[in-house]
Amino acid sequence: SARPFRVMLYNTPRDITGAQPVEQSETRRGEIIRAGIAYSGEDLVQVLAFGGSGAEDTARHESTHLFVDWAAGNNVATWLNEGLAVWGQSDGGQEYVPYFRRALGNNELLLIRGMDSFPGKSEDTLLAYGQSYSVVKWLIETNGREKLRSLMESLKAGDGLAKGLQQHYGVTVDQLDAKWRQSVGAPPRNYDSVAPTAIAIAPIAPIGAVPSAPQPAGSGSSGGSATPSGGVPAFLMVGAGVGVLLLLLVGGAAAFSIVRRR
Repeated sequence: SARPFRVMLYNTPRDITGAQPVEQSETRRGEIIRAGIAYSGEDLVQVLAFGGSGAEDTARHESTHLFVDWAAGNNVATWLNEGLAVWGQSDGGQEYVPYFRRALGNNELLLIRGMDSFPGKSEDTLLAYGQSYSVVKWLIETNGREKLRSLMESLKAGDGLAKGLQQHYGVTVDQLDAKWRQSVGAPPRNYDSVAPTAIAIAPIAPIGAVPSAPQPAGSGSSGGSATPSGGVPAFLMVGAGVGVLLLLLVGGAAAFSIVRRR
């Protein structure tokens, strides 16, 4: 069920980066900023106050991750989780659109069954956000919110995605991929000969599971009481009945983030 949670605002990329788990890939550290991160185990959201898409949209994205966790637990494929989080934004993830359009035009869209976790390369990650949003948006607009809510309830009960899709949508994951590809004008593909691209994921990736916020030196709690260098974070108590984010999901510990190119 829904419950209150905290939103912690940071003034600069340096501040929020210092309060997050360390990105293990040096290349990704140089290319991507985690503009927000949600810790469902602590009902805590960290937000870069002046992020590229604005603090409000980042907060909406991360808050949606909390709602997904409450509605379906941690048994949710990354494409579904991140697609819902972008759907929760007010701008529809406009910064991911160029990557999606380029992949669509070049016939380089990702295979849905290969997006249980996201690619390691930064451009592929940004494509995965845009494609995940497109799939989720199509699911909602074509089949309605109630079916998606029922799918989340099935995932919460321990059913896998394949079983949930078959039960509530009457399709396999590949059939979903084919129907969605047709909807966006992508050419059909032969699924019998296609395997998902192998994905190398760092121990802590921008999208993944982290049980709790990192503890600052000298602190005995992980509830966000530290003051990061360069500024004091603002705390907000946010009621969990936040309009559009609850309309679909709420009927769960992990951490999820929203990434931006530097």
